[in-house]
Amino acid sequence: MLKRKRTGKNPLRLGPVLIHYRKDHNTYSGFLQALIDLKPGLQGVLSTGTDGEQALVNAIEDKLPNAHNRSLRCFRHLQDNFKRALTSYGMAGMQREFTDEVFGKVDSDGVYQPGLLDAESSTDFDVKLESLREEWKDRGDGTERVFKWIESRADMMKTKMIASVRRAARLPPITKDSEIPSHFLTNDAESNNNRLKSVKKHTQSGFNGTIEAVRRLADTENEEFSQAIAGVSADYEVREEFQKYVVTDSLSRPQDERTHYIQKLRQASMEQLHAAEGPESFGWIAKTVSEQSTLTLHESDAELMDSGVESLSLLNEDPRLETISSGIREAMLNKAQLLLDKKSVWRGPPTSDGKPTFSVASFSQGRPNYVVMDRNTGSVECECENWKSLKICSHALAVAEREDTLQEYLEFYSKQPVSKKRNFTKVSNLDVNVGP
Repeated sequence: MLKRKRTGKNPLRLGPVLIHYRKDHNTYSGFLQALIDLKPGLQGVLSTGTDGEQALVNAIEDKLPNAHNRSLRCFRHLQDNFKRALTSYGMAGMQREFTDEVFGKVDSDGVYQPGLLDAESSTDFDVKLESLREEWKDRGDGTERVFKWIESRADMMKTKMIASVRRAARLPPITKDSEIPSHFLTNDAESNNNRLKSVKKHTQSGFNGTIEAVRRLADTENEEFSQAIAGVSADYEVREEFQKYVVTDSLSRPQDERTHYIQKLRQASMEQLHAAEGPESFGWIAKTVSEQSTLTLHESDAELMDSGVESLSLLNEDPRLETISSGIREAMLNKAQLLLDKKSVWRGPPTSDGKPTFSVASFSQGRPNYVVMDRNTGSVECECENWKSLKICSHALAVAEREDTLQEYLEFYSKQPVSKKRNFTKVSNLDVNVGP
């Protein structure tokens, strides 16, 4: 349902995960059988793709026979292997010519120039390879080592890589003006592996640590999906055909309503998503304008009294917040507690340098506030006007409390120069009388 804003491509998301210790046929076969037992319809899968792990290829052939004739091989892995072979043959300086002739290339005008692997049939492949044989000999492959390297893998290429196989697997065109299907790559899957390693901080974490890392990555993906459905994601947006399911007022709704709607969407089949008319088909109840009201501080206080949670209110007398007038300090802390009570703080994807980010609900504007935390310094930065004026706000406090770094944030705040912490009583434009 989603696409990346920058590239327009669909993100690859976590699916079923197997934690294993052996890369053998029995391991992969058992995993596939477990999936089939859970979802018998998977036996009808028509196409798969791998990096060439032979044990996995064999298991797919056994368990998913319908996909065998459309099973694809990753271009990048084979190309890397080919380059290493060329280097070992003393032909590193001619890698570009050889790889372009085998794998194809996009020229400077954006036009795709087909290679050997863009053959339309086995016969076409054999004819093209034979023509390259003489060219390669003239180029320096006198003992035909390059030709033999390709020839020894020709059967695999003809059954898992050539254009006709990729087209049968329904890969899209490689360029908008070409009828040649795209190359199959496992880049996105490996990117997910790298994301998982990043969550584990590239350390050995054992069985339990790996499970926790998978759970955290899944939570991040769920949050990214929820933000896109609310129309507030920085990186993703809902594809045009599914824009009808975007609900921009979702962040003003109770958590259970949002969760129910997101779960219904994620459980729906593509057929159901295309056929349904809009959010109401998946349990979302549209509200009239008169029903959409802004949460006031008075209402916030009532909810806080019902919750019985007062952890943030204990900071009312904290000397590190002494520059804030008592009435406004109390309002800010109450709002931060309300955000936590309503579970209105969501973790987002990290920044490019690894800092955690969060979206925090706002009832005074149509989208949430973006918050970035630095665990090394204790700082928590929010984009809201209150934070810009004062370097502290209810959103930042809610994030710090949620992440158990509240004391670190207050220490960081208290050490900031007075010039950076304007007196609340002198700030006339602060939004302290409405909800968070």
